[in-house]
Amino acid sequence: LDGVVRGIVVYCHGYGDTCTYHFDAVAVRMAQQQYLVYGMDYEGHGCSQGLHAYIPRFDTVIDDVVEFTDALRASPALASLPVFLYGESMGGAVAIKTHWRRPDAFRGGVFLSPMCKIADELMPPPVVVSAFLALNHVIPKVRMVPGKDISDIGMRDLTNRKRAHQNPMSLRGLSRVGTAVSLLRTTQEIGSRMKELSLPCFILHGSGDVVTDPALSKELHSEASSTDKTLKIYEGSWHGLTSGEPDDVIEKVIADIVAWIGARSSAATVDLKGVNEKLLEPPFKADEDTAKEVEVQHGNAP
Repeated sequence: LDGVVRGIVVYCHGYGDTCTYHFDAVAVRMAQQQYLVYGMDYEGHGCSQGLHAYIPRFDTVIDDVVEFTDALRASPALASLPVFLYGESMGGAVAIKTHWRRPDAFRGGVFLSPMCKIADELMPPPVVVSAFLALNHVIPKVRMVPGKDISDIGMRDLTNRKRAHQNPMSLRGLSRVGTAVSLLRTTQEIGSRMKELSLPCFILHGSGDVVTDPALSKELHSEASSTDKTLKIYEGSWHGLTSGEPDDVIEKVIADIVAWIGARSSAATVDLKGVNEKLLEPPFKADEDTAKEVEVQHGNAP
């Protein structure tokens, strides 16, 4: 079975999320445009095993994503195809750090509402930061870091907000101490290394986003050393640009992403027979039974 393929898109999902729920509409659209779309749930996220939303070391996530993308690029059937990173929210940080590990491996990167730095005015007082750094040595797995439900503050459209609340694999409630410390350290690192973003990049953000700061996406765009970089701010939009906005906005954002990637793609005829089976087969099948099983495993308890 041969098919014309324009490229590979690797999706990096956000914190406490999964690549099997909010990303569906984008994945379908990219597939319709002749792209192979892949994603993986990080350890402790989605259909993967592990303590729910526990990230004691952010570079462990990067290790897994790099291994995953290396396997894709090593497949003889896919070797001629350009590979694009697509990172949303915390996945933006994952995509940025994956690019740093493999600076010449990707044709471009899409960064949707990326988590790249904490604004100075949102940074907790030093005494609070010091307290959590100390607690991380004692009770890193305990859920005690407060935060608002991202579905409530990130999804502008009420129907899509309701759908987000029904996601059985999303994080709700307090965050774990170790995870909060890892995310803080990661944003500090990215904030100090923005100039090292050198691949072609498309940064998208809603002006009304209160989960990640659009001003910092503007800073990332300004600081990045890439000679092919585009920034687009969607006025009035919130955090969930492709899953939480009214349908017309979602359609516009997806069309912009498809067009940007399309302008940097090159088609090739690929022998698709057995490609997926030969790559990293997930330990779980992402179906309804799996979702129920993972919901029991993860739960919302400490």
